[in-house]
Amino acid sequence: MRYEQTMQVKASDGLVLEQACREPLADCGRDETIFDQEVEFVNDTRMAIQVISAGADSGESAWTQGVIFDEDGEELGCTEVKDTFAGEYCVTVDGDTYVCNVVLVQGM
Repeated sequence: MRYEQTMQVKASDGLVLEQACREPLADCGRDETIFDQEVEFVNDTRMAIQVISAGADSGESAWTQGVIFDEDGEELGCTEVKDTFAGEYCVTVDGDTYVCNVVLVQGM
């Protein structure tokens, strides 16, 4: 089965996160989560969309991922690491496909 949700993020916040995915962050530690928000699917699973800092000393930009959890909070799987924030995050677990579309919205 395919489950799909949309996550709306304030455009100005999303642009800051996109920038973090292009340039190293000077004030964040290694593996520091700078964004973590969830959507819930109708079967009680949820996907966390995360932006993670590579660390100021690494010289690398932040990266993103989507992580699927069951109703008890047990991790079921995650996306490949991405270098952009907005867009589609997709994970397949036990034949079910979970999709979260992150969209940037003006005026939120």
